[in-house]
Amino acid sequence: MIKGPYKLPEGWRWVRLGEVARRESVIVKPSDQPNSTFRYLGMEHVAPGQWEEPCPVEVRGSDIRSQVIAFRPGLVLYGKLRPYLNKVVVPSSEGVASTEFVPIAVRQDMVSPHYLGAFLRSPGFVAYAGRNIAGSRQPRTRLDALWSALIPLPPLAEQRRIVARLEELMARVREAKRLRQQAKEDAERLM
Repeated sequence: MIKGPYKLPEGWRWVRLGEVARRESVIVKPSDQPNSTFRYLGMEHVAPGQWEEPCPVEVRGSDIRSQVIAFRPGLVLYGKLRPYLNKVVVPSSEGVASTEFVPIAVRQDMVSPHYLGAFLRSPGFVAYAGRNIAGSRQPRTRLDALWSALIPLPPLAEQRRIVARLEELMARVREAKRLRQQAKEDAERLM
């Protein structure tokens, strides 16, 4: 039994990420298929702290000069470059992404990809990742630290409830932003 930094509710436990997930790196070289179209997700397509899944862009294989990783639903894509930017994606479709993303396959019997994605976006984890970097010009989360990270793991049903509540709150935030923008535009028209 792992002892974590704080006491967890009944039925929860601390685990290391490497106990409930693994890296699933399928490397693809799109330039080998120059006439094929790829759904590509780069770090630039994810805003810092973005909760919503970004739309990958359609790119011809000849336009992608480097190797990429394949992704699929059920994975979590963790942006290891500049971890303070908090770039995490839980994809709902297949595609390819920058190798700056770590493709994480979860043990579905233990952890929900959406719960893990929410945890990786949490301020506590972002701070942890920021303390465990290598490189100064282009800091990246150290992979040994990623797999050693402690995660509070509730039962799957509780994970689903947490994610549903977070998604409900994020929908409210999006609506508040929309109303704020609309009010700003209305005020500018009145001026």
